[in-house]
Amino acid sequence: MLKTKLRARGYLNKRLLWIPVLSIILVFILLTVVFFSATPSETPLKWNVQILDSANIGEGSSIALDSSNNPQISYCGFVNDINERCNLKCARWNGSGWSIQTVDSFGNNGFYSSIALDSHGYPHISYYTDAYYNGSSGHIKYAAWNGSAWNIQTIDDNAGDGSSIAVDSANNPHIIYDGFNNSGLRYAKWAGSNWLVQAVDSAGFIEGDKCLALDSNSNPRVVYNNDGLKYAKWNGSDWVIQSVLSGGAFRSSVALDSKDYPHISCTNFWADGYLNYAHWTGTTWSIQTIDSTNKNGGGNSIALDSNDNPHMSCSYSANNILNYAKWSGSAWSIQTVNSSDVWTHTSIALDDNNNPHISYCTNPSGGFIRGGLNYATVAIS
Repeated sequence: MLKTKLRARGYLNKRLLWIPVLSIILVFILLTVVFFSATPSETPLKWNVQILDSANIGEGSSIALDSSNNPQISYCGFVNDINERCNLKCARWNGSGWSIQTVDSFGNNGFYSSIALDSHGYPHISYYTDAYYNGSSGHIKYAAWNGSAWNIQTIDDNAGDGSSIAVDSANNPHIIYDGFNNSGLRYAKWAGSNWLVQAVDSAGFIEGDKCLALDSNSNPRVVYNNDGLKYAKWNGSDWVIQSVLSGGAFRSSVALDSKDYPHISCTNFWADGYLNYAHWTGTTWSIQTIDSTNKNGGGNSIALDSNDNPHMSCSYSANNILNYAKWSGSAWSIQTVNSSDVWTHTSIALDDNNNPHISYCTNPSGGFIRGGLNYATVAIS
């Protein structure tokens, strides 16, 4: 009996000895699974922020990069902030310094400008001339740099307050804008000797941003707000319009990937103002809320990197910050570029190394006293 008890006790002791060994093995396996399955944390970027123009800057800036990754920015510079008289301006980096020009000083120009570059790296800008201060209906205007001077034209003298421009492979400009007094969304294309203008959507009130991108065949794709976020595509003979998000009023931006599928950043400023991301999968719209922490998102902009991953900039009026959101291919990361005094609009472009370049303006005093034009990019150590 004693021998039996001793054998049983020995067997039990041997089993008890395996418990800490098994625990160590299980912990090792768990840590291994977590290590290889977890998404690596995004290393915070170091931002280099410059004030390019410290004069009062109005709503809207737009950025584009040339073939050498040099940024060019169109924006609205105020002459008289009380009467909101302003000029269209353009800031260009020449490789060693910034050059700032006044593009159009006739009247009250430069609101909600949009910039695109041609194959020579020359800027083409669409912009709005305010109707109230000119004593007539609003104008959509177009300015192009020919290497020595600006060529300025009026495209439509009965227009609303916003536009977006793109330049095709033949260096011809395409512009989207809204008509005056709820007269719909319009599209203008330079045909070589004149502008061809057609209606995209003649129904309802076009509000918020109008965003344009050209596909691989230079056909226009448009995102705009008309009682919800809409997407319009020219199929070669007609406009095909889809509803992306219903209700509300959206600020938005669009970019096309290597398959010509649209990717959209947007905020609903009639609702929570969260930053959202919508993209076409080939069969349906996939929609995500990217940032639900910060509210009252206003100006936002999107660009796609060489892997078709989206990068977005967004300003939030609730806390006056500018954020940068990036999809790594498996997860989103969000970083703050500027933590105070950010005004409404922002624009983003990516260079050949997929580094972001962002333009925006500040509003240090609040109200209608604007701040300066800012340019932020990643600091290369």
